[in-house]
Amino acid sequence: EAQKIARAEVDALGKAPTDNGDLDKLRYVEACVLETLRMNNSTPGPLPHVTVEHCVIEGKSVDPGTVLIMMTGEAMKSEEHFDDIHFTIGYDNVDEMTFINHVAVNLQLSMKARTV
Repeated sequence: EAQKIARAEVDALGKAPTDNGDLDKLRYVEACVLETLRMNNSTPGPLPHVTVEHCVIEGKSVDPGTVLIMMTGEAMKSEEHFDDIHFTIGYDNVDEMTFINHVAVNLQLSMKARTV
């Protein structure tokens, strides 16, 4: 079903997309791409991060210089980090800000809540 909708959206454009204006008309296709990147880890493995200042993560004190490993593959599939873990056919009804920043906003809010 999703593939049929994406194909219909591309066919409705009537030509190969050549600029950002064309790409802006392919919202459902973009949603499919973003969902594919979320569900299929787009990084080569865990992302290491070195803390630059003291922080607290899930109640645990973390000193500056500590190497943290973010398991991006798991984080991107976690219902703890995403309100709606499944791609929906009605994705075109999502407001612009949520659509464009769906992954970034949810993950940023989740990580911020964990470090407070």
